[in-house]
Order: sequence, then C-alpha cells, then structure tokens
Amino acid sequence: MKLLLSLCLAAFKGIRTSAQTLYLAGDSTMALGGGGNGTQGWGVYLPNYLDMPVVNNAVAGTSARSYSDLGYFATLIDQAKAGDYAVIEFGHNDVASETGVDNGTQDAVGEGYNVTELVTATNGSTILIHSFAYYIENAVSALEAKGVTPIVSSLTPDNIWTTMAPIQIAAGGRFVTYAQGVSQDTGIVFIDHFDYVAQAYDALGETTVDTFYSSNDHLHTLPAGATVVAEAFVRGDSTMAPGGGGNGTDGWGQYVSQYLSGITVVNDAIAGRSARSFTEEGSFTAMINTVKAGDFVVIEVSDNFRPMCCLESGSHDAYGDSLTYNETITLANGTLDVIHTFNYYMTNAVNSFKTKGAIPIISAQTPDDIWNGTLITDPPRFVPYAAEVAGNTSVAYVNHYAYVAQAYEALGEATVDPWYPIDHTHTLPAGANVVAEAFIRGLLCGTSPLKAHVNAAGKAVSNACL
Repeated sequence: MKLLLSLCLAAFKGIRTSAQTLYLAGDSTMALGGGGNGTQGWGVYLPNYLDMPVVNNAVAGTSARSYSDLGYFATLIDQAKAGDYAVIEFGHNDVASETGVDNGTQDAVGEGYNVTELVTATNGSTILIHSFAYYIENAVSALEAKGVTPIVSSLTPDNIWTTMAPIQIAAGGRFVTYAQGVSQDTGIVFIDHFDYVAQAYDALGETTVDTFYSSNDHLHTLPAGATVVAEAFVRGDSTMAPGGGGNGTDGWGQYVSQYLSGITVVNDAIAGRSARSFTEEGSFTAMINTVKAGDFVVIEVSDNFRPMCCLESGSHDAYGDSLTYNETITLANGTLDVIHTFNYYMTNAVNSFKTKGAIPIISAQTPDDIWNGTLITDPPRFVPYAAEVAGNTSVAYVNHYAYVAQAYEALGEATVDPWYPIDHTHTLPAGANVVAEAFIRGLLCGTSPLKAHVNAAGKAVSNACL
C-alpha cells in the first residue's frame, strides 16, 4: 500500500548555496564512469537539476553490504554535516553468485532488519551476513544521529522488456520492495526510482531506450540514458526535493512519512504546476497508471501564476468553479487553446483515481507567510474550490490551509517569519515539519481511512480539530 503525493506549488528558484550538500551512495549505475566503456552513472547528471552541491560517493560494484563492510558508508557519514541529505540506492550487486561461494556483495535473502544467513567464504570459512535492510538502516541511523536527512531510493531498471503486449519495462524485483521496507521501518522518504525510470522508458519506447545502452550491457547507461534516469529521480522528488526552493528550504512532504506507519510515501510532486498543467503534461495520467487498488493519493494544487491580462502562463486555469465553463487563451506561439477550470481538471483526476480503486484525498493549498495583524490572511478561492471538488466527488478533504494557519497563529508571526528566508512560500525544515504536522492533524480530524495509518508521533501533533 502506498500514499502518493501530488503537490504542485509555485517554484521560486533559489541561489545556489554551500550551506547544504546532497551525498549519493550507490553502485555503478549512479557512479562516475558507470560500468566503463563509455557508460555513465545517473548521479553525474543530477547536479543539473538541483540547487545545491552534490557529492557523488557511489562506487561501482558495491552493494548495501560491501558499501558498509568496505567503509564507504563510514566515510560518507564522516563527511556529511547536520542539514545535509544522503540518497541511498542499492540492489544491483546484492544478489548471490551462482557458484554458491560468497561474492562479498550478497546480502542475506529476506525482508526486514533481523534476517541473517551463513555463507561460505572463498577460503572455506563460514561468514554471517545480514539483510539489505540491516546495512541500510544502520547507515540511516548513523546519518540521522548527525542531523543528516537520508532518502532511500529503489534501484534503476535494466533494459529488459516484456515480450508480450503491452511491451514495457519488466517489473522490478525484490530490492524495490526491500527499499520500500526500509522507508516503512525508519520513516524516511522513499523515491521509487525504478518506477519513475520505467514510466519514462515506457513513454519513449524500446527502440529509443535501446540506444541508451551498448549492445552487450543492459544495466549501464550511456550519457543520454543516464540523463533520463537523473530526470526521473528529480521527477519523483520535486517540491519535496532536497533544497526545496533553495537557500535551505524544504517541502512539507519531506516530513510527513515520520507520522505514518504501515504505508510507503511516494512523491509525484512537480514544482510550478497547477491542476491544468499537471493534467496537460501527463503527470496525472502517469500517476493514474501507477496506482493500485487500495493506494491513497493526496492532491494539493492551486492556480500558479495567473497572468494579469491575456498572456499565457502555461499553468493558470479558467476562472471559476464550473465544470462546463472554459476560456480561449493565446499560447506563447500565437495559437489559440481552450482551457478549463480548476474544478474540471481536479474532478477528472479524482474520478480516474477512483476508477482504479485508489483512494483520493483532496487537500487545500497551504498559506503563504502573509499576515493581517495576528492572523494569517484569508484563503484564496482555490481553498473553497478544493472543498467543492471533494464534496462533489465524495472523497475526503483536508483543509490544510486552515490547519497550517491555526498552527502558525498559535506560534505567532515572530516565530514563523524566520522559516521563510527567500519568499513567502517556501519554508525552512522547521516550518516544513509544522506544515506536515498540520496535514496530519487535519487528517486525524477528517474521514479518510488513511488516518488509521497515523502512528503515535502523528497522534501527538499539537492543535485541535477545526
């Protein structure tokens, strides 16, 4: 079971800062030089998409176990400082050899921290090895003890396709599940990199994707493929990505998983998007294709950058809450286009999710750091619009705006203002955590069955039902 977050917020690109650093721990699919022969790891291209320094500590040929045994985790932990991030992605080298002799990288087979296995070393001695979760969760604990924020990412897919229609990337193996399990055990954010790459590859088609790999290697990408894999990682991160809007800010989705148990949080958020652009760019469709019956989907969007007159922003919706009203606008290339209302795009998305058996939750946008005396300013029209969509489609609604406003007003403007260093939209981690807590409070006070997954920490968040 998953919780998918669709959070579309305005993007205010920050200044590159050395205050925070993102560290990468992984194997050759991430590393500089990839697997050799002109291939390249996706981590090499990640800095092109983030507003913070990236240190690529990936080492070819390593697994969760060998990265730990050889001291690479210890080195990364020593390098990182409080406020930094670390992405951990393994799985390709974590399997046993066909000889039955320990290969130095295999983990004990099985999901969970306490799984162990006895293996035979090349010298004939017996070695006790631990599970994938054991090695990664130990690293997570050490990173968190230093104030570093770990993120677990599933391994990337091989260039292996199904042989029967529909032709698509073959399903992920047990290490995708293991990575999800680490997220559930530790409460850290999980990025299903396998799934995002598979979506990108499926959209491009096998003929195009084959050019990303040399003829005798279905694992290591050439530079063009590594770029696509890096882009897929960023797509899964967005407003919850390390660095948020720059200058040390963070999205609230980074913090919500710590308040939930028994469910994996997956990020489908994309900065600077609206209900319209999330629809037109195919992001809702990608999510709908991904969800399974029983998954939860939180949708929180507003109208980004509506122009003052007739200029096209690429994201604004037609004005109003009617399902039938539309407007004709002029696109940047001079052609005309018909656009619909916020309620139209949102209603279509909700109904499509429900058709798949998923459980949508509509969440109102969060407030800006704008005050009227001791109170946060009144909500914009998209807050009641969101409530209308929830009511008309019979899905749960969280008035995230009101619950954040309640929390902020209890704390006061003097406390809240420092959480917004670059604009009135993006919060520092302390503020992002308060916004996440406000969502949990709204969830607990609502009707969604997702509240059954709120853990003790979530039930202890402050403030009351509205």
